[in-house]
Amino acid sequence: MSLLFVTVVAGAFAGADEPLEGRAVALALREPCPLEPAACGPGEVLPFSDTTPEAQHYGVLLDLLAALPEHGVEPRPQAEEAVHAAYLAVASGAQGDSDVFVRGFLEAFGALGLLEPEDGETRNEHARRALLAFLRWDADAYAFNALPSPAGEYQALVGALAFYRQLAAEGGFVPVPKAVLRARLQKEHAAIPALRARLHAEDALACTPSCQRGVGAVGRDPDPLFGDDVLDALRRARERFQLEPKERGVLDRALLDALNVPVAVRLQTLERALTVVRTSKRHDHRYHVRVNLPEFLLRVVDRGQELSRHAVIVGKPTGAGLVNATPILVSKIRSVIFNPRWVVPERLFRKEIEVEHAEGRPLETDVEAYEAFWAEKGYEVRGRTERSRYLEQPPGPKNPLGKVKLIFENRNSVYLHDTPGKRLFGRARRAYSHGCLRLQDPVGLAEQLLKRDGTWGDVLDAGALEHWRETPVHLISPIPIVVEYQLASAGPDGVRFFWDVYARSKRHAR
Repeated sequence: MSLLFVTVVAGAFAGADEPLEGRAVALALREPCPLEPAACGPGEVLPFSDTTPEAQHYGVLLDLLAALPEHGVEPRPQAEEAVHAAYLAVASGAQGDSDVFVRGFLEAFGALGLLEPEDGETRNEHARRALLAFLRWDADAYAFNALPSPAGEYQALVGALAFYRQLAAEGGFVPVPKAVLRARLQKEHAAIPALRARLHAEDALACTPSCQRGVGAVGRDPDPLFGDDVLDALRRARERFQLEPKERGVLDRALLDALNVPVAVRLQTLERALTVVRTSKRHDHRYHVRVNLPEFLLRVVDRGQELSRHAVIVGKPTGAGLVNATPILVSKIRSVIFNPRWVVPERLFRKEIEVEHAEGRPLETDVEAYEAFWAEKGYEVRGRTERSRYLEQPPGPKNPLGKVKLIFENRNSVYLHDTPGKRLFGRARRAYSHGCLRLQDPVGLAEQLLKRDGTWGDVLDAGALEHWRETPVHLISPIPIVVEYQLASAGPDGVRFFWDVYARSKRHAR
């Protein structure tokens, strides 16, 4: 263990008895063990009035290690045992083991994903800074403060993880046979009892009063009737698994496949969702824009409160190496362009637009005919040489970027923009773009962001909403944007599992 870390620990305990806010946050999360030190088990601590600041640190660290499984991660048993032994020693007045403390700290914080260095910072530098914050009970950087609010989505996901673990302990989901696809509404079918039991595992409303919970057959109901209660539960299940709503044929192969996903896979999805929420850069910004790609949704958030939400269309999962996939990123929205021009990406121009318009297209060497050809299609040719030549589409109602484009720095040159094709926003799964994020109600989003920024007046003064001349507006205070990939969410309406649009969970498994 690095002497630097040991020295940090040894020097920090002496000044750790200040009643700082962060210390109150930590201590409020713990319940004291009423017994003698030797009788306290992992996760239990002595009454604080009888312990030293050093013992309190060991106790809080022990609590954190004991709670890791609730957050979807498993600590090594020897780490918890070593910290527990050191805790009992310091609680009895003995000298603490700094090496054990630091190892336990790195185990807990590392497992939670809270030791990721900032830009320009080494992993060791970040770990040292986090350790100092912990030892000083620094409320702004302390581990429990780094975890999302107990009242928010994170705690709901923790609850969902516990629920699905219980389902797994009871035998998992009841398999639904393929024969159920032949069942007809208001008719009896031999596979309906299995379907009822499977639906009830995640949706209590799908079970009739005669339903009985049992090991291996959660909520098994012997009623073979495909009644309205089953139909309603199937519709809720379609929404839960992000499938298109249907009036007829509600039970199809896509829903059957979703119902037969093993509970172990659902548990892995929830654990990874907890990691995404726990380590998200959105927590660094009280006011931010967040996009969850598999959810196809953008949210504007201020101090944990959702101000607005907008459906988005993300990059399609096609092309070699997922070339059209929308990237995960963190940046800042710096400009809003009203009535933007569209510079056609070279890849799109050469591989799709040129192919589509191959018939009758003049050679590029015949510049005049070549430009006239593309002008008829609504494009302007730019660049003086064949190598530098590209297409632009001027602002207008047929421009693919529509009325608004929101720009943020990123190496993939993607951005948020309007689109004249609104029909696709009605789909449950919206992956149709070449990488950029098409936005529902982009003018409404731009107005919301610019009003708060104090620059909406510039838009009105320029009359940008009444004409098609390109009008850039630069924000006074750039707005953080976080684009993430979270495959499950939880809230008052239950748990939802999203389409793994870029098959990241499969690559993660490999």
